[in-house]
Amino acid sequence: MLSVPPAISLLIVISTSDVSASPLPDWLKDVDARVQFGLQFGKQRGFIKPGDPIIVVTGWKQGPGYTNTMRIVYVSPLC
Repeated sequence: MLSVPPAISLLIVISTSDVSASPLPDWLKDVDARVQFGLQFGKQRGFIKPGDPIIVVTGWKQGPGYTNTMRIVYVSPLC
């Protein structure tokens, strides 16, 4: 049986939001802008706070079928 320390916890939040901004011409900058929007969205609703590690899943290039990149982003108090 696997023992997990009580200090370890996992919170999975899936929430929808309306990104009304048009996509930026530079795909990488557009992805970063949308990630920042999501972080701000989560902070405003209180389910993430500065310093939290967030796993961001994106693609390595534009288009369907390329979603294979995961990165850990620590929430900044400035975003």
